[in-house]
This record gives sequence, C-alpha cells and structure tokens, in this order.
Amino acid sequence: MSRTAFEYIYRIAVDNSGGALTGVTANVTTPLTETVIIDGSVTVGNLAAGASGVSSDTFTVRQDRSKPFNRSALVWTVSGTSANDVNGVLLQGNPTDAAIEAVVDTDTKEYFGPADFLLMQSGVSAARSALRVILSPTATVGGVNALFESIDARIKISLDGVGIIVISFPPLDQNRNCRPKWRRYAPVLKSRRCCPS
Repeated sequence: MSRTAFEYIYRIAVDNSGGALTGVTANVTTPLTETVIIDGSVTVGNLAAGASGVSSDTFTVRQDRSKPFNRSALVWTVSGTSANDVNGVLLQGNPTDAAIEAVVDTDTKEYFGPADFLLMQSGVSAARSALRVILSPTATVGGVNALFESIDARIKISLDGVGIIVISFPPLDQNRNCRPKWRRYAPVLKSRRCCPS
C-alpha cells in the first residue's frame, strides 16, 4: 500500500432490456495493475423484463491515484436464470447443414390458449408470442438456432421436410441484454485512503 492507493466502494444499477431474469449477479474484473478489484461480486436479485435494479451489496476497487482511472477497463459479467420457460425444441444437426433438411416432425402438444392472442382494433386476433416461420433455402441449422436463442424461441410444431415451422417465444420486447451502465454507478461511501495494516 502507498499514499496514492485509494479504495472506492460502489453499488451498481443493472439495466435489463431482455426477458425476466431471476438470481441476477454481476462480477467485475480488470487487466490493469493500477486498478485492483477488492470485492468484485454483487447481487442484484430478480429483474423483470425491461427493468433496472440496484445491487443489494457493493463492489470495491482500489486505485493507484498516480495513474488515471480507466473505467472502460472494468469487465463485467452479468448472469441470471431466464424466468421464461418456453417449451419446444431447436433444430438438430451440424450448424452448417441446411435448416430445411433438419426439420423433423415435432408437435409439443402445447397449443396456444386465449391469453396467447391479442384482439387487434380491426377485430383480427394476432398471436402475442408465436410465429409461423418460413425457412429460406439458404438458412443453416446454426443460423436458425442462433436467431431462436436470441429471442428465447423454440419450435412448437413442424413437419418433416416442410420448411414452415411454428415457434413460440416470450413477448418481443424481451431480449437478452442485461448490463451495468457507468452513468448508473452510485457511490455509497466517499473514497478513502488505504493504510498499511
């Protein structure tokens, strides 16, 4: 320790522009020698879709004040468990295989109820969380599965060799994107100089 070493203690706010998550935690690391993570794990808890939450505990950073603090060098990993249980399957096969060739008979026997539909002003019912998808002849298993994963979608109904499938997913305003933002860090204590013990 030296006279230039200061500790900073913060809470963070995490913005979740994705689907509902439970048990959200965040961990911070840095490759810089002038910035030392003393306690880099925080608990945020459950976050609804589109919600923000503040950590229930703090993280602590020790900075050598003789060097500028580079907050962009803090690397955050935010994790949680999806609260959306969408049943169904993904395409099976090699990621480079043609998606249409990977379609097999699938019927999850979980059909859509009245809550899955929205009555439009025109009087037409529209599915809130399901789509009929027509696969492009050039689509690959990997590409289709990556798209489905990005919106938590799963195949509900498909027929072997037919490039039309029905997928189900959480409401479209929910995507997986949960991260802390610098402007949202909230200091809990003023900085303090570290003293040798």
